[in-house]
Amino acid sequence: MVEAEIRIESADADVESLWLRLGEIPELRGHLRLRGMSSAPGTMGAETVIGVMATAAVLARACTPMVQAVLDYLKERARLKRSDVVIVSGPNGKAQLSVSNTADPARLVREALGVIEPGP
Repeated sequence: MVEAEIRIESADADVESLWLRLGEIPELRGHLRLRGMSSAPGTMGAETVIGVMATAAVLARACTPMVQAVLDYLKERARLKRSDVVIVSGPNGKAQLSVSNTADPARLVREALGVIEPGP
């Protein structure tokens, strides 16, 4: 099993909107969890993180639609004049996605998750 986290960095993050978008991806159904995380020392409140626990094969199949859901979320937030950054963390590192940083986001997420692109 591969464990990944999807975290939104924003003062007023709309986790529910991204949660709903990710929940529409058939490959991710049953693999998503909302988790509250402690904030960094010196800050108030807690951060909500979307956790993904799935096999590498499931993540490989879900990677492209997952990245598309994140990009759609970011475009909507940019339209609302929000500058969210979404961090996808996996066993091999992190992929930082934003509206201005969209050069091959699927490759960045695959590298962070340590999954290879599925064959035809």
